[in-house]
Amino acid sequence: MVFGLGSVWVANGLDSTVSRIDPATDSVTATIPVGDSPDALAVVGDSVWVANRVASTLTRIDAAKNIAASTVAVGGSPVALTARGSDIWTATRTALNKLPRGGTLRAVLSTPPSSIDPALTYPHLPFQFSEGVYDALVTFQRVGGSGGLELVPDLALTIPSPTAGGTVYSFVLRPGLRYSDGQPVRPEDFRRALERVLELNASAASFLTGIVGAASCQSGKPCDLSPRNNRFRQSRHRHLPSRRPGRELP
Repeated sequence: MVFGLGSVWVANGLDSTVSRIDPATDSVTATIPVGDSPDALAVVGDSVWVANRVASTLTRIDAAKNIAASTVAVGGSPVALTARGSDIWTATRTALNKLPRGGTLRAVLSTPPSSIDPALTYPHLPFQFSEGVYDALVTFQRVGGSGGLELVPDLALTIPSPTAGGTVYSFVLRPGLRYSDGQPVRPEDFRRALERVLELNASAASFLTGIVGAASCQSGKPCDLSPRNNRFRQSRHRHLPSRRPGRELP
């Protein structure tokens, strides 16, 4: 985020745009498409420069027209910008398309893991193990510093805005997702993953109590979070006090 030319400019890394905000009215006056994953901004003269980390480019926004006027390719992934007079300076890191791929990752543990089943890893394996092996709907951004605390989409296309008073999240999967054996990833697979945790791991199940239907599941017994089954449970117990707000899968 940067202030200049009478506006607040915000880089939106997830949808590759820059928002122009009028501080007098607290409203967005323009949303400008730029390069992939804008990370930093700087104002020079009547222009706003944008560092596009994944695209390995800089975009110059014409503030008078609210358009991306030009694009400059740089030798790496730009992660910071600063202005000095009429010049723009950028700091870059190794371009993402030039990072090495493949190889072997070895984890050294004082005790062997009891299981690599994602439903059973908690609390026996560190969080970094599952992060390096499995994908989820969302994850933390894999960068150093405070940026590593930012939640970003993983298997989900975007992070949805909650509805129903902040109790319902509807995720859309990225197209073309497949398992390592080539089978397609289906929405119901995520529900089954939650059911397996509730069935098999009482320690991890404590994190899922806010999900609709989870209260009826018991460790060691089959669990069914399908919408049909949840409607049946709610009709049977409609005389009971309202449950605490929960999250339900679409």
